Amino acid sequence: MRFLCEDVKNLRADDLFDRIFMLDLVEHLHDWELKEVLRMCHGLMKHSGAIILHTLPNKWLYDISYKKLLRPLMPWLPADPRSEKEKSIHVNEMSIVHLSSILEQAGFSSRIWLNDLIVEQAKWHRRQPLKDRRGRIYRWLNRPLVGETYKLLARTPLKLLITNDIFAVAWKGEPPADIALPLCLTERTLLSLRKICGRTKGREGG
Repeated sequence: MRFLCEDVKNLRADDLFDRIFMLDLVEHLHDWELKEVLRMCHGLMKHSGAIILHTLPNKWLYDISYKKLLRPLMPWLPADPRSEKEKSIHVNEMSIVHLSSILEQAGFSSRIWLNDLIVEQAKWHRRQPLKDRRGRIYRWLNRPLVGETYKLLARTPLKLLITNDIFAVAWKGEPPADIALPLCLTERTLLSLRKICGRTKGREGG
């Protein structure tokens, strides 16, 4: 194993990479920085390679579900569920639509999906309870009825608004044969509609 510590924009590798992992990185980069990194990754990756990506939070969970649906019903909740630390370091929270667009601009095809992990996180934090707002949410999710109801809803199209973890696999040639990609029909349908609408607007503009 070999470790390199340098700016990715200056990275010069002897060989191209089969896999590039970008885990919990995207939300800390402005769009212009992310596009630069992805362009560099495009050049450093084999034609058969892939980027494995995870980011959170799902921007729609906070901006739509929390602010426009939940808080009007519970006005005592804080105006913004993010902590001050999160607001200072999460400079580019993603929706699946925006992430798809960014990857496409960098020359990648991709499969993007939402996956529920919050119930598992809540169970893990039983051993190390949090004292903040998230801790209160975890206590609710640890109630069997609440947790199971959430997991059931997260398997429906409502996942777009209630699920926090975004995953993606991106490639520049054919989809990698050795990675089992999920069907994620809800996400793929939404992203396909986005492309159709984009093409329609383009024709109307022309």
